[in-house]
Amino acid sequence: MSRCLCYHRRIHLLKPEGEFREQFKTNNLMYGIITYMAERIGGSSWESLIRKEFLDPLGMNSSSFFTQLDPDTDDVATGYVEDEGVLRPVSFDFLR
Repeated sequence: MSRCLCYHRRIHLLKPEGEFREQFKTNNLMYGIITYMAERIGGSSWESLIRKEFLDPLGMNSSSFFTQLDPDTDDVATGYVEDEGVLRPVSFDFLR
């Protein structure tokens, strides 16, 4: 399923929690929509656009994207979650 269809199916689930311009709320779905729009306008993937426009000009050649990492070959930090007072590692696939 494309990113667009995924967002389209979920956008109606966002319910306003206040009047227009009364309060600010961050939500990841809107970041996903902006990413999709940038890809459509830029004609390339988000990762390619960011690499071309920001990372390469800044010489950030070791930077990468979580969506493109391979935990078996790349140096990736392990995420943890606290569960009943115990820190447990989070599966890399769950984080994608």
